[in-house]
Amino acid sequence: MLSTRTARLVARVLTAVALTAGAVTAVAAPASAEDAPAAITLMASNNVPSNGESVLLTAQTVNRPAASNEYIEIFDSYGWLVDYCQGGYSCYTWVSANDGPHTYVAYVTTQYEPYHPPLSAQSASNPVTVAWTPRSMTLTATPPVNTVGGSIRLDAVSDAIVNYNPYVTIWDITSSPTPVKTCHSYTCSVDVTSATVGTRRYHALLTNWNWNSYYPWAADAQATADAEWVNPLPPSSSIASSLCDDGNQVVDSTTQGVHTKMYFEQVSPQETHVCVRVENGTDGVGFGGRFVITPTVPGAGVTNVQLPSTDTQSGLCTTTTPNSVPGQHPLTAGGIAGTSYLIDSYATTGGAWVCLEAGTTKLRLKVPVAVPSVTVTPGTQVRFDADPQTPDLI
Repeated sequence: MLSTRTARLVARVLTAVALTAGAVTAVAAPASAEDAPAAITLMASNNVPSNGESVLLTAQTVNRPAASNEYIEIFDSYGWLVDYCQGGYSCYTWVSANDGPHTYVAYVTTQYEPYHPPLSAQSASNPVTVAWTPRSMTLTATPPVNTVGGSIRLDAVSDAIVNYNPYVTIWDITSSPTPVKTCHSYTCSVDVTSATVGTRRYHALLTNWNWNSYYPWAADAQATADAEWVNPLPPSSSIASSLCDDGNQVVDSTTQGVHTKMYFEQVSPQETHVCVRVENGTDGVGFGGRFVITPTVPGAGVTNVQLPSTDTQSGLCTTTTPNSVPGQHPLTAGGIAGTSYLIDSYATTGGAWVCLEAGTTKLRLKVPVAVPSVTVTPGTQVRFDADPQTPDLI
């Protein structure tokens, strides 16, 4: 049995041990959950919505609510503050777009900050991407070329957008923007004309409200198109492509509104003419001319013109090298009344080719050179007499 003095000593030791253990426990205790930064996550109700469809973004804290002096802020990838909430476990907002994907991030901040990234951010969420399909629009001019005073139709078409109030405006932007027409729809059409020769550029824009006479500084979709007005053609009998009409016909037909013709004529033993033209069958606007083929060797002749089948060999005038015909190749190419066309020529020591394409019509006319002696190296010269509005590049 312990004496009173010993018992008191033991009691003091046990008390000291208990106090020491309590101090250690107090030092090692974790911080309160209320003192830790609020972690946050972000979710989207739909990551691949239809064009313009609204999507719900939900930002939610994980370990604790945001305090009353803290904010939950949601930003998009362009740095805009989409929405914010003060305090609480969550923040909801609806977003929509029609210009492609947007990425969103939520933050917990200690003060309201409308700028990205917020400097007082305590935590950031996972990024969330919502991929709206970009808007598309087309603007076409039909026909793209007309004579002075003639009409050219402009057609603007945009794909539809969910929950959208569409306005399509067409502007003449040749110099300063000038309004042409506004339509409260996803499509807009108008006939335009010009009293002078030249090309005018038009701009179609899709917006969600009526800009009236103000040129939109932003649009959800847009497209441009050029329209050209030219002087009326002279009588067909006087243009170069008609000077072979009394010769041999290769093709002379109109398909899908496009008139295509090729004639050849041997005017002398040393000269052959090949006339070609592709034109709009309604207004006669088009391109063409006469190829004059002559040998470069005295005594040589251009005879026995051969007609190949109508196949893809018409492209060889452009792709075969070397080509002794100067200038660009093809000579001219593009579209007439929605149909693609090509006119070109090729020359080598043994002869020349004239190539013509208009839609599905594809022709290559061979003009060989005959020489009087096997000791003579033949040669071929090609001259091009262009119709009005056709580039004379040879």
